[in-house]
Amino acid sequence: MFDESDILRRGNDAVQRKDYLHGIEFFNKAITANPKYVEAYYCRGNAFAALGQFDRAVESFNAVLEFSPNEPAAYFNLACVYRKKGENERAIEELNKAIELKPDYGKAYYNRGIVFFSLGKVDEAFDDFTKAIEFSSKDGDPYVARGLVHIAKRNPEAALVDYDRALAVDPYHSRAHGNRGNNLEMLDRNEEALQEYTTVIELTPKDFKAYMNRGYVYSKLNDPEKALFDYTRAIELNPKYAKIYCCRGAIYAQLKRHASALEDFKEAVRLEPNNIDAILSRAQTRLALGDRFGALEDFQHALKANPAHTREFLERVFPNDRQTVEMVLKGERK
Repeated sequence: MFDESDILRRGNDAVQRKDYLHGIEFFNKAITANPKYVEAYYCRGNAFAALGQFDRAVESFNAVLEFSPNEPAAYFNLACVYRKKGENERAIEELNKAIELKPDYGKAYYNRGIVFFSLGKVDEAFDDFTKAIEFSSKDGDPYVARGLVHIAKRNPEAALVDYDRALAVDPYHSRAHGNRGNNLEMLDRNEEALQEYTTVIELTPKDFKAYMNRGYVYSKLNDPEKALFDYTRAIELNPKYAKIYCCRGAIYAQLKRHASALEDFKEAVRLEPNNIDAILSRAQTRLALGDRFGALEDFQHALKANPAHTREFLERVFPNDRQTVEMVLKGERK
């Protein structure tokens, strides 16, 4: 004969296997056995949230508050659900309640800071991340988040300090290494940035953005073959991200491997039909391959979608070729 705690354990075992539906069945049974079983409502709410059933998750966490109205964790969980629903102001309200009940709730300050930052309220975000650091000094995440605020405030040196502090707390914090690499790249410290991206790849070998970032630095350092390798690996890890094809296509074009470049730009446009940069790059590559008609079609498409950007591109890419520029602007087919 199982009591409600045994049923709850079986539900948690199912959730550990990511079998959320069976987990919810067990949590429901536990609640039937004990309608005031707060922990079962918590677990059910988290399972509903994992399934994307946010309204039902809200119901479960509200049930926690019905039986235990001073539970800061319930308000915190509600805030997380509202944030996933895109209801940021409501998320802030719930986090305010959590902090009011538990003024040293580091995770609540951190999450409220994330919401503030997403709303462009960088000063409020900075204050919350600082509070989170005060109450969760052994957690690297608030340092990384505050580093992003420093970047938004155009203070990259201060951001580096926070990333270093995050790594002092957790040397294996991949986001700290990745953001530090971004920061070093902004400061034109490219060799150091390479080291950071390489560390991210070692820590998280399936992080396609780390390969993409490292590939970009290799391209800046005029090492196209290494850039090509990294972009190809990034595509293998995420073949549906148009930007990587644009990056690799640019390297192929630099190496005058125009047929390969064209295939990459075609794929980028297929994935993102309104990606003006991909369309313009495809046009430029078609010109290099002698396909002026195809290039003109691409240029005309880009002109209709974004005239100013397309004209700037033409003037920059063809500064000494007024015939091509005029052909495109007039819509002539020569």
